[in-house]
Order: sequence, then C-alpha cells, then structure tokens
Amino acid sequence: MKFSQYSLRNLIVPVEIQIREFDAKLLLSCFAAEKGFTVFIGNKYEIHKSIDLLPPAIYLGKALRSSSIYKLNKRFLNPVVAWDEEGLVYYSPEIYLKRRIVPETLALLDGVFAWGQDNASLINSVNHQKIPIYVTGNPRGDLLRPEFSHFFEKETNELKRQYSDFILINSNFAMVNKVRRQFVHSYSLAEVTIKNDIVRRLNEPDLAKHRQALFQHFKDLLKFLGEQFPRHKIIIRPHPSENHAPWQEIANVFHNIIVLRSGNVLPWLKACQFLIHNGCTTAVEGSMLGIEIIAYCPIASEGFDAQLPNNLSLQATNFSQLEALAVQLLEGKKLTNSDPRVREFRAIFRNDHMANVENRFASEKIVELLEILSKNIQKRHLSWNYIKAKIRAIKTRNNQNKKHREEDDDLDRKVRATNFPEISVQEVNRRIRLFSECLNGKFDHIKAEDSIKPGVFKLSS
Repeated sequence: MKFSQYSLRNLIVPVEIQIREFDAKLLLSCFAAEKGFTVFIGNKYEIHKSIDLLPPAIYLGKALRSSSIYKLNKRFLNPVVAWDEEGLVYYSPEIYLKRRIVPETLALLDGVFAWGQDNASLINSVNHQKIPIYVTGNPRGDLLRPEFSHFFEKETNELKRQYSDFILINSNFAMVNKVRRQFVHSYSLAEVTIKNDIVRRLNEPDLAKHRQALFQHFKDLLKFLGEQFPRHKIIIRPHPSENHAPWQEIANVFHNIIVLRSGNVLPWLKACQFLIHNGCTTAVEGSMLGIEIIAYCPIASEGFDAQLPNNLSLQATNFSQLEALAVQLLEGKKLTNSDPRVREFRAIFRNDHMANVENRFASEKIVELLEILSKNIQKRHLSWNYIKAKIRAIKTRNNQNKKHREEDDDLDRKVRATNFPEISVQEVNRRIRLFSECLNGKFDHIKAEDSIKPGVFKLSS
C-alpha cells in the first residue's frame, strides 16, 4: 500500500500541560489547517496510546530528551520534528545540555524548531548527526504579539474585576516541590541512590540545594507580602508540576493570599499590577507584554540562576528593596521598561533568544517547513515492519488500559486530569474564532471536531 501525498498532509500535535501549551499549539494548528493540513491536536496521554489509530502524519514533539514516542512514530513511518518546550530559559549551558538534550534522541528527528539563535547554538553543540535546526521562534511567542491582544481580553477583564489590583507571584520550584515525590531532586546523595532512574541521571545536588534555599526564601516572601499589603490580593501560581500544599499552608493564614493555577498565564500577566519571580519563563512572556516585573534574588549563583528572565526584570535582593519597588508600582509608576539595564537586555533577548517577534509569525515559518517536509516524504509503503509495529501498538495499548484499570493510583489520575482538564469541542471552536477575529477572518473556514479519544480534536479547513 502506498500512502499518497494527500494522506501524508497530516500533523499530530500532542499537548501535555493544557494551560501552558494548548492555546499556542492551537494557533499553530490553525495556520497548518489553513495550508491544507489535517491536524490532530489534544491530550498527549490519549494521543500516545492511539498513534496507530491515526493516519500517517508528521509528529510534533515538545522535548529533545525522551525517545520512546519518537521511536514508535518512526515504526509507523511518521516523520518526527520537535522543539524543546523548556529551551528558552535555562540555568547554564552545561546543565541544560545534561537535563534537556539526549544526542541519541536528537538523531531520531527530521528537524528541530529553535526558539532563537541562542537555543539553536546550544542544540547544535551536541548535534553530532547534523539534524536540521531551524531558527523559527515558537507559537508561544506569537501569542504575545499585539495582533493577539484581543484573544485573552475577556479573561483579563474578568481577573481585574475579581481580584482588582493584585500582585502575581509565579513560582517554579518543581525540582524540589513536585507533586510526584519520586521525581523530586535531592541534594542528599543517599536519597538520590534510591530514587527513580531518571532522577538519578538528571539529579544536580548543588542546583537542588540552591533551589531549595530559594524556595524557602519565597515562602518567607509570601508571608511578608501578606502582612505588608493586606489591601491587595496576592495570587501565587505554582508551576504546573508543583505541589500546592506548602503554598496553601501559608495562604490559610492570610485572608489576601490565594493559591491558583487556572487558565493560561497570559491573562494573569496582563491583569496583574506586577509580577514577582525568580528565573521564571513567565517573566520573559511578561517582558514581551510590557508589564512590570520584579526578580526577587535574595541569594545568587552564576551557574544555578536562570539569568535571562532575571535580567529582564527589576531586581530586589531583600524585603526592603522589594517593598520599595512594590509601593511605587502599586502607585502606577512604570519602572521596568525604563530601567537602562532592562532595556539593554531586552535588545539582547530580541536579537538572540526569540526569533520572529515581528513581521512573520513563528507559526507561519514552522508550517512552511512542515510543508516542505511533507513533500519530501510522499512515497510510503506498508511493510512487514509496519504490520509488526501495529500489532505491538495494539498489545501495548491493551496492556496499558488493563494496568490503568487495575493499578493506576489516584495521584496519577489527578496529575493527568490537572495537566489536561476536560475541554469541549465547542470551546476549541470558540478559541479558533477568536484567533480568526484577531487576524481579520483568516481562520473563518477552519473547524474542530471530536476525534479518536476524549480531549483529542481534528482540525481541517
């Protein structure tokens, strides 16, 4: 059997964490559907269990580390491309390469989409097989552009109405405060030896020690803000993989502290008076939106701090400095983007770290490359290897379903439900219409429908 060029004009876009990835990947999917692709987008867990039920397609991955799903797609003759969802912000080049890129995984890919030149250079340093690296930018960057300011307008206005002049804290301490305790990194070598194999391979004891100290500083900061600004709501948004309990324990003592992780972070950034963080990607997003940002840096480490987001922010090293900045920002003063140091790093960021922030969208560039890739792989034959892969996939799916029915614990179910909560096809189509309105009707002819599993949608024009 030959797969025709038409049947290969398909794209698989799995989404792991809905509030972080779905809107940007839906935008990319709209651009792809506009160019004639049929796109399957949705719950990564369901898609991965059902790869054999989908037609031949280009598979778009979100990491350069784990290889099992890429190998499975290759068995089904699917070309595989990817970007690194965490490739924009990192601690040091050495830690990034160790934690985020496996050269053997990289070698499986037909192409990689880099956030910017900085990301491309890091990937190329271990790109021994010379896999094509394309400096495209990322759809998450597209959402930050003025053209899509209307997309989150309703949510932004509702947050302002509900919480008024609130202070937003975004935490990113999943390394030492994770929901799945077996994946928490440790600075105790004895603890590391009994942990999961992945943790043993990736564990950075000194980095974990630094992050643990910062975590404690931020818990103390939250208490300080609760006391010093009783008239203002303080919203703490934990990282998607983070355990809420330590934050909630503090919030229970203060009437004005709320722990929430609902919805895409962008309307929260647009609605807040200012953002407080340390080394968080949301500061980069906030910088592109032009909001006020404070990096709280009570301790510092050149090798263990994420420099990019901190450099795009006003900086405070103690409570007194932070309080002084907070008072001015709550009075409506605009400080961040007028700070000479911040302005200097904003220029560096636009040149080196994020491509296609003006003129063409990153999504358009990526789809253009996907079109070329689909033309280069027109001829596919159903082989014995393909049949064996199909049988293996069916057996694996049946075994996984049985295992999940019998052994799956409540935490696993909760994590999956939190990562990808239910979303209706009506809501997906509402978001497509909003994208279309932002671009003067560009996607008016694109529609989503339910696909193979709940939480997986088929987009076509």
